[in-house]
Amino acid sequence: MTVFSTDGPQSDPTVQPVPASVVAQVDAADVTLSNPKQAVVSLGSNLGNRLETIQGAIDALEDTPGLRVKAVSPVYETEPWGVEPGSQPSYFNAVVVIKTT
Repeated sequence: MTVFSTDGPQSDPTVQPVPASVVAQVDAADVTLSNPKQAVVSLGSNLGNRLETIQGAIDALEDTPGLRVKAVSPVYETEPWGVEPGSQPSYFNAVVVIKTT
C-alpha cells in the first residue's frame, strides 16, 4: 500500500490547503442545512487517470445541494482483492467526510 500525503516528495497533487476564510464560510453555511447528518463516503478508482477520477468525485459532491464536504483523507494506493493477482490495476482510494440533509 502506498500512502500519498502532503508531507514530502510523494505528495498528492490534488490536495490543496484550504484557506481559513473558506473553512469559516463553509462552517457558517452549515446552519442552512436542515437537520444535517455526518457521513463518510469511500471513493476508489482503478481505471484511467485515477487521481483525476477521485478529484472529480469530490468536486461532484461539493456541487451537490444539501451537502458539505468537511474533510478529505490522503489518497492510498491498494492492490485489488478478491480477484486473480495481476488481473486488475491497483486502486487509488480515499474517504470524504460530509454533512448532508
